[in-house]
Amino acid sequence: MSTRSGVPQPPFSTELIADLHADNLPPEVASELWPAVRRDADAMRTLQALDRVSDELRALGRDQTVATTIPRDVAERLDQILDLPSKVSVRPLATLHELASRRRRVRIGGAAAALVAAAAVIFAFVVLRAPEQNSPIQAQPTPQPTKTVDLGDDLTVASLRSVIGRHDVPAPLVANLAGCLAANGLSTTQPVLGSAPVRFRGQDAVLLLVPGTPPPTIKAIVVGVGCKESDAAQLAVRQIG
Repeated sequence: MSTRSGVPQPPFSTELIADLHADNLPPEVASELWPAVRRDADAMRTLQALDRVSDELRALGRDQTVATTIPRDVAERLDQILDLPSKVSVRPLATLHELASRRRRVRIGGAAAALVAAAAVIFAFVVLRAPEQNSPIQAQPTPQPTKTVDLGDDLTVASLRSVIGRHDVPAPLVANLAGCLAANGLSTTQPVLGSAPVRFRGQDAVLLLVPGTPPPTIKAIVVGVGCKESDAAQLAVRQIG
């Protein structure tokens, strides 16, 4: 549905709201569209969600504690995707949103590429490196030497983030990892986002990072090295996010 001037009215598409949020619509169109959008509850929820995503990406870019490099296989996949030629289709007429999309590609250029790359890195790092959903967990000890993380007496966000992407399961726990997860009420088919040997409150332990509820939170759980199906050996739990 549109007004006589051609400005869309509710319900608005997500793509149109995204263009409005990024200032990619012609000024005269945006000035007429904003009042209608502010009166629409669904559109405002979409705008608020876009604001949160933008804030999270900016925070990630400023976070100096995240020092994990992009895995080589993920970087190669991203390079292959970026090298693919784009497919251009020519149409006799363009709709308002198609014109806006073309303006977006010209105006945001490198900034959009940077945001997309940041989101792609996060997605690829967590999803592409995770085990398949229905595959049993296969723990592989990291070649020695293995660095032990000193957590002290508390689970700080900085120390927990440093383990994301590490998969260093100590030898005593390798064969019992699935049973350990089950004993702590965790699914044995969900991906383990990170694991490492740690010192916690003066004793040797293991830190495990798994998807939290609700997404995209992460649950951090510290267990003793003797954790198994019959003994949860749980020392501490914390939600990140």
